[in-house]
Amino acid sequence: MLSYLTMASLTKILTKNILFHIMVSTLNEIWEKIKTFEGEKFRTIQNLEFTYEITGDVIIPSRTEYNIGKSDVGKVLERVPLKGPGEITNDVRGPSYLWAILHDSRISNDEW
Repeated sequence: MLSYLTMASLTKILTKNILFHIMVSTLNEIWEKIKTFEGEKFRTIQNLEFTYEITGDVIIPSRTEYNIGKSDVGKVLERVPLKGPGEITNDVRGPSYLWAILHDSRISNDEW
């Protein structure tokens, strides 16, 4: 038995797929920027200076040994702009560092 798709349900499916592809594309573009600035100085919202290194799909900040995965970057990227790391505390590891990296103008291009 074939299922019947209404125009509305088809539009919803297509919209989700398009948004997913845009998000993946955006994540990959942002990840490349993050990789470009590896070793550069960043500052948390508390003005604590840090750098980070990239190992595969993981960010390792200099002030902690948290492994912050590319997937965590994607989770936060879906929600930018954020007022501060407190808005993502329970969602990802290293929220202060992720917030600082994603809200730095070198990464965000002041788009959020």
